Amino acid sequence: MYAGCQKKARTRSHKLRCRLGLLDYSHTSTNHCSPAAKSISDCNSPHPAMLLYMLLLLTSAHALVAPQPVCRPLSPTVYDKNVPLRTTSGRARVALAAAPTETENPVAKDAPIYALAAALQAVPLVLQTKESHYVFFLGLATATVYLSSRAPSLAPPEAEPLTMKQAALAPVLASISLFSLYALIKYLSIDPSLGYRLLTSAFAGGASSLVLYEACDAVSDEDDRAALVGGVIAFILVALYLGADSLQLSLEAKTGIANFLGWSLALLAPRTVPLRSFGVGAALLGGLFLYDIFFVFGSDVMMTVATKIDAPVVLKAPNPPDSIQPYALLGLGDVALPSLLVSFLGRYGDAKGERAWRLTATSAYAVGLLAAFAANEYVRAGQPALLYLVPATVGAGLCTALATGGREAVDELLAYKEPAPEYTRSR
Repeated sequence: MYAGCQKKARTRSHKLRCRLGLLDYSHTSTNHCSPAAKSISDCNSPHPAMLLYMLLLLTSAHALVAPQPVCRPLSPTVYDKNVPLRTTSGRARVALAAAPTETENPVAKDAPIYALAAALQAVPLVLQTKESHYVFFLGLATATVYLSSRAPSLAPPEAEPLTMKQAALAPVLASISLFSLYALIKYLSIDPSLGYRLLTSAFAGGASSLVLYEACDAVSDEDDRAALVGGVIAFILVALYLGADSLQLSLEAKTGIANFLGWSLALLAPRTVPLRSFGVGAALLGGLFLYDIFFVFGSDVMMTVATKIDAPVVLKAPNPPDSIQPYALLGLGDVALPSLLVSFLGRYGDAKGERAWRLTATSAYAVGLLAAFAANEYVRAGQPALLYLVPATVGAGLCTALATGGREAVDELLAYKEPAPEYTRSR
């Protein structure tokens, strides 16, 4: 599967998706076992934990031999901001034009914001106050949402866009997954931490290798060297994370590594989902809005799972030694999920030639997260962040449309279906 992927990956975006396993060239080989088609037992795995550990090694090692890009994606632009966007009814058309130059490396394009995100990750390692925690969470989450919205999509152009049916199923599947983990912990006294930790570490290793590759590629003209350095550093970070207890790493070191791996996941996850409709994005967030409220306010399921399983799926800030809880937490879903809609609104604004869409949506996300923190302080209890983030981001899109063109602009936004990105050869 990977050999075929290496031969067929033709663009930078193709290469990144190949590393993530999003390009499936499995028809080039008949001797692999598809996880989607077979269970672990069907694959004759010697042991689930061993299989997950092998997956981790393969994910990190594959970053070292990934194919190099020969093409780069172009962002859609318009010649005239006043040209209306294409709608499903065909009453309006979008004017798309290839940019005159190739798409920039996302790290090179937004280097100051990436530097800020890196600096913010050091805040909880040197300061352990409530105020510093809020600076860390608010600053890093907002920067991540903005950076993700500016980076090129990793979803293949031929991928089917997210549908309304899939959006409706998302909270159902999330509930089943969460309650399954809860049942294992609460009723069967089975600790799923090892398998879950290995699996999420595998994804985090792949995500961090891509982030590090883009960072190295921004300062190096040699793609081979950038891929090698990024892959090696990612592999070392994952190994240190998994072996932190055996190596007796300090609390600060463990927290810093876990936060970087989790941040990489939150940064890249929205780039892999082909969300091309505002209505579908709003429906997805609406369902997860109800899911988050129920499992935080209606039961102890989410808190039990979040505190019992140690995996790079949250951002952590160590509390002072005399605190009841050792960490303050912000789930990656509270960053990555709203980022899907913010990214869509940013691309929609780019197609119209209007920057206000991305800036307004990002600012609304920051306001929503700040409201969640304020509510947490007021009621002295954990808050479902999506309760505040979903109305903020969905409302930002609708309010921006109203402000720029009234009811007609709202109808245009709701009817718009984003075209798949196109690619051009660069070198």
